[in-house]
Amino acid sequence: MSGRFLKLLTGAALGSVALFGTTVTMSFGSNSFPTGSIGPYIATVGGTTDFVYCDDDTHEVYPNETWTATATTLGQLVALGNANIASGSSVLWKGTPSALARYEQAAWLVYQFPSTSADASGIQNAIWDLFLQKSGTGSATDPKSDSYWLLQAGANYTKLTAAEIADTVILTPVAGSQMPQADGTPQEFITTTPEPATYALIGMGAIFLGLFRRHSKKTV
Repeated sequence: MSGRFLKLLTGAALGSVALFGTTVTMSFGSNSFPTGSIGPYIATVGGTTDFVYCDDDTHEVYPNETWTATATTLGQLVALGNANIASGSSVLWKGTPSALARYEQAAWLVYQFPSTSADASGIQNAIWDLFLQKSGTGSATDPKSDSYWLLQAGANYTKLTAAEIADTVILTPVAGSQMPQADGTPQEFITTTPEPATYALIGMGAIFLGLFRRHSKKTV
Protein backbone atom coordinates (compact mmCIF):
# COMPACT_ATOMS: atom_id res chain seq x y z
CA MET A 1 0.00 0.00 0.00
CA SER A 2 1.53 3.32 -1.01
CA GLY A 3 2.01 6.28 1.29
CA ARG A 4 0.07 8.37 -1.21
CA PHE A 5 -2.93 6.06 -0.93
CA LEU A 6 -2.79 6.21 2.87
CA LYS A 7 -2.78 10.01 2.77
CA LEU A 8 -5.73 10.07 0.41
CA LEU A 9 -7.67 7.59 2.48
CA THR A 10 -6.98 9.55 5.64
CA GLY A 11 -8.14 12.75 3.98
CA ALA A 12 -11.35 11.11 2.85
CA ALA A 13 -12.06 9.70 6.29
CA LEU A 14 -11.78 13.12 7.90
CA GLY A 15 -14.82 14.41 6.09
CA SER A 16 -16.48 14.99 2.75
CA VAL A 17 -16.88 18.05 0.62
CA ALA A 18 -19.38 20.68 1.63
CA LEU A 19 -20.96 21.00 -1.78
CA PHE A 20 -23.30 23.93 -1.39
CA GLY A 21 -21.87 26.16 -4.13
CA THR A 22 -22.72 26.19 -7.81
CA THR A 23 -19.38 24.86 -9.02
CA VAL A 24 -16.34 23.04 -7.63
CA THR A 25 -12.87 22.26 -8.96
CA MET A 26 -12.09 18.59 -9.51
CA SER A 27 -8.94 16.57 -10.15
CA PHE A 28 -7.61 13.02 -9.89
CA GLY A 29 -4.02 14.24 -9.73
CA SER A 30 -1.53 11.79 -11.21
CA ASN A 31 -4.03 8.90 -11.13
CA SER A 32 -5.47 7.91 -14.48
CA PHE A 33 -9.05 6.66 -14.50
CA PRO A 34 -10.00 6.15 -18.16
CA THR A 35 -13.47 5.11 -19.23
CA GLY A 36 -13.95 1.52 -18.14
CA SER A 37 -12.23 1.62 -14.72
CA ILE A 38 -14.17 0.40 -11.71
CA GLY A 39 -14.99 2.78 -8.84
CA PRO A 40 -15.12 4.15 -6.32
CA TYR A 41 -12.38 6.62 -7.15
CA ILE A 42 -10.38 9.02 -5.02
CA ALA A 43 -10.60 12.62 -6.24
CA THR A 44 -9.97 16.13 -5.02
CA VAL A 45 -13.32 17.92 -5.07
CA GLY A 46 -13.44 21.54 -4.04
CA GLY A 47 -10.07 21.17 -2.34
CA THR A 48 -11.06 18.12 -0.28
CA THR A 49 -10.14 14.48 -0.92
CA ASP A 50 -13.27 12.42 -1.40
CA PHE A 51 -14.67 9.24 -2.92
CA VAL A 52 -16.58 9.71 -6.18
CA TYR A 53 -18.51 7.29 -8.38
CA CYS A 54 -18.68 7.42 -12.17
CA ASP A 55 -22.03 7.50 -13.97
CA ASP A 56 -20.57 8.30 -17.39
CA ASP A 57 -19.06 5.67 -19.70
CA THR A 58 -18.85 8.04 -22.67
CA HIS A 59 -15.99 10.41 -21.70
CA GLU A 60 -12.52 10.18 -20.15
CA VAL A 61 -10.47 11.72 -17.38
CA TYR A 62 -6.75 12.29 -17.93
CA PRO A 63 -3.82 12.28 -15.47
CA ASN A 64 -3.18 15.67 -13.84
CA GLU A 65 -6.28 17.12 -15.47
CA THR A 66 -8.26 19.70 -13.51
CA TRP A 67 -11.76 20.84 -14.40
CA THR A 68 -14.78 22.67 -13.05
CA ALA A 69 -17.95 20.76 -12.23
CA THR A 70 -21.44 21.94 -11.44
CA ALA A 71 -22.72 20.44 -8.18
CA THR A 72 -26.38 19.39 -8.15
CA THR A 73 -27.95 17.54 -5.26
CA LEU A 74 -30.31 14.67 -5.94
CA GLY A 75 -32.77 16.59 -3.79
CA GLN A 76 -32.68 19.44 -6.29
CA LEU A 77 -33.53 17.01 -9.10
CA VAL A 78 -36.40 15.56 -7.07
CA ALA A 79 -37.73 19.08 -6.46
CA LEU A 80 -37.57 19.83 -10.18
CA GLY A 81 -39.43 16.67 -11.10
CA ASN A 82 -38.73 14.57 -14.16
CA ALA A 83 -40.55 16.90 -16.56
CA ASN A 84 -38.38 19.89 -15.62
CA ILE A 85 -34.94 18.27 -15.34
CA ALA A 86 -34.13 18.72 -19.03
CA SER A 87 -34.67 22.49 -18.92
CA GLY A 88 -33.93 23.26 -15.29
CA SER A 89 -30.71 21.37 -14.53
CA SER A 90 -27.19 20.96 -15.83
CA VAL A 91 -26.78 17.23 -15.22
CA LEU A 92 -25.27 15.23 -18.06
CA TRP A 93 -28.15 12.80 -18.58
CA LYS A 94 -30.99 15.33 -18.31
CA GLY A 95 -32.29 14.42 -21.76
CA THR A 96 -32.52 10.70 -21.01
CA PRO A 97 -36.02 9.25 -20.60
CA SER A 98 -36.98 8.97 -16.90
CA ALA A 99 -33.79 10.82 -15.98
CA LEU A 100 -34.86 11.38 -12.36
CA ALA A 101 -35.52 7.69 -11.72
CA ARG A 102 -32.19 6.81 -13.33
CA TYR A 103 -30.29 9.20 -11.07
CA GLU A 104 -32.19 7.88 -8.05
CA GLN A 105 -31.32 4.30 -9.00
CA ALA A 106 -27.69 5.30 -9.53
CA ALA A 107 -27.67 6.91 -6.08
CA TRP A 108 -29.10 3.75 -4.52
CA LEU A 109 -26.37 1.73 -6.22
CA VAL A 110 -23.70 4.13 -4.96
CA TYR A 111 -24.88 3.49 -1.40
CA GLN A 112 -24.39 -0.27 -1.94
CA PHE A 113 -20.63 0.01 -2.61
CA PRO A 114 -19.47 0.04 1.05
CA SER A 115 -21.37 -3.08 2.15
CA THR A 116 -21.01 -5.11 -1.06
CA SER A 117 -17.58 -4.07 -2.35
CA ALA A 118 -16.88 -7.60 -3.64
CA ASP A 119 -19.56 -6.92 -6.26
CA ALA A 120 -18.17 -3.52 -7.27
CA SER A 121 -17.81 -4.45 -10.94
CA GLY A 122 -21.47 -5.44 -11.23
CA ILE A 123 -22.61 -2.30 -9.41
CA GLN A 124 -20.43 -0.01 -11.50
CA ASN A 125 -21.53 -1.54 -14.78
CA ALA A 126 -25.17 -1.32 -13.68
CA ILE A 127 -24.75 2.44 -13.10
CA TRP A 128 -23.34 2.83 -16.61
CA ASP A 129 -26.13 0.65 -18.03
CA LEU A 130 -28.77 2.87 -16.45
CA PHE A 131 -27.76 5.93 -18.42
CA LEU A 132 -26.79 4.08 -21.61
CA GLN A 133 -30.23 2.43 -21.44
CA LYS A 134 -28.81 -1.09 -21.54
CA SER A 135 -30.37 -4.18 -20.01
CA GLY A 136 -27.18 -5.60 -18.51
CA THR A 137 -25.33 -8.85 -18.97
CA GLY A 138 -24.92 -12.01 -16.95
CA SER A 139 -27.34 -13.82 -14.70
CA ALA A 140 -30.02 -11.78 -12.96
CA THR A 141 -29.39 -13.91 -9.86
CA ASP A 142 -25.61 -13.38 -9.78
CA PRO A 143 -24.60 -10.47 -7.49
CA LYS A 144 -21.46 -9.97 -9.54
CA SER A 145 -23.45 -9.16 -12.70
CA ASP A 146 -24.87 -5.83 -13.78
CA SER A 147 -28.19 -7.51 -14.62
CA TYR A 148 -28.60 -8.42 -10.95
CA TRP A 149 -27.87 -4.90 -9.74
CA LEU A 150 -30.12 -3.28 -12.32
CA LEU A 151 -33.00 -5.35 -10.97
CA GLN A 152 -32.08 -4.50 -7.39
CA ALA A 153 -31.87 -0.79 -8.16
CA GLY A 154 -35.24 -0.80 -9.91
CA ALA A 155 -36.86 -2.56 -6.98
CA ASN A 156 -35.24 -0.59 -4.16
CA TYR A 157 -34.43 2.98 -5.24
CA THR A 158 -37.68 4.32 -3.78
CA LYS A 159 -36.31 3.28 -0.37
CA LEU A 160 -33.68 6.02 -0.44
CA THR A 161 -34.10 8.07 2.71
CA ALA A 162 -34.58 11.83 2.69
CA ALA A 163 -31.08 12.17 4.16
CA GLU A 164 -29.54 10.00 1.43
CA ILE A 165 -31.30 12.04 -1.26
CA ALA A 166 -30.08 15.29 0.29
CA ASP A 167 -26.52 13.95 0.69
CA THR A 168 -26.14 12.71 -2.90
CA VAL A 169 -24.38 15.21 -5.17
CA ILE A 170 -23.97 14.96 -8.93
CA LEU A 171 -20.76 16.54 -10.28
CA THR A 172 -21.28 17.50 -13.91
CA PRO A 173 -18.20 18.78 -15.82
CA VAL A 174 -18.36 22.22 -17.36
CA ALA A 175 -17.40 21.81 -21.02
CA GLY A 176 -14.14 23.53 -21.92
CA SER A 177 -13.06 24.02 -18.30
CA GLN A 178 -10.49 21.21 -18.23
CA MET A 179 -6.78 21.99 -17.99
CA PRO A 180 -4.33 21.20 -19.48
CA GLN A 181 -6.35 19.00 -21.86
CA ALA A 182 -7.76 21.11 -24.68
CA ASP A 183 -10.29 18.67 -26.10
CA GLY A 184 -13.11 16.48 -24.91
CA THR A 185 -15.10 16.70 -21.68
CA PRO A 186 -14.37 14.88 -18.40
CA GLN A 187 -16.78 12.36 -16.94
CA GLU A 188 -19.71 13.03 -14.63
CA PHE A 189 -19.42 11.66 -11.10
CA ILE A 190 -21.62 11.19 -8.07
CA THR A 191 -20.46 11.75 -4.51
CA THR A 192 -22.13 11.37 -1.12
CA THR A 193 -21.62 12.69 2.39
CA PRO A 194 -21.73 9.57 4.59
CA GLU A 195 -20.42 9.09 8.10
CA PRO A 196 -16.64 8.53 8.50
CA ALA A 197 -17.29 4.85 9.30
CA THR A 198 -18.69 4.42 5.80
CA TYR A 199 -15.50 5.82 4.30
CA ALA A 200 -13.53 3.32 6.38
CA LEU A 201 -15.60 0.44 4.97
CA ILE A 202 -15.00 1.61 1.41
CA GLY A 203 -11.31 2.08 2.08
CA MET A 204 -10.85 -1.38 3.54
CA GLY A 205 -12.69 -2.89 0.59
CA ALA A 206 -10.42 -1.02 -1.79
CA ILE A 207 -7.31 -2.21 0.01
CA PHE A 208 -8.18 -5.89 0.22
CA LEU A 209 -10.18 -6.36 -2.96
CA GLY A 210 -8.14 -4.18 -5.32
CA LEU A 211 -11.03 -2.00 -6.43
CA PHE A 212 -8.68 0.70 -7.64
CA ARG A 213 -6.87 -1.45 -10.19
CA ARG A 214 -7.41 -0.57 -13.81
CA HIS A 215 -9.87 -2.68 -15.78
CA SER A 216 -10.23 -2.99 -19.50
CA LYS A 217 -13.10 -1.07 -21.05
CA LYS A 218 -16.42 -2.87 -20.90
CA THR A 219 -17.74 -4.10 -24.26
CA VAL A 220 -20.94 -2.27 -25.14
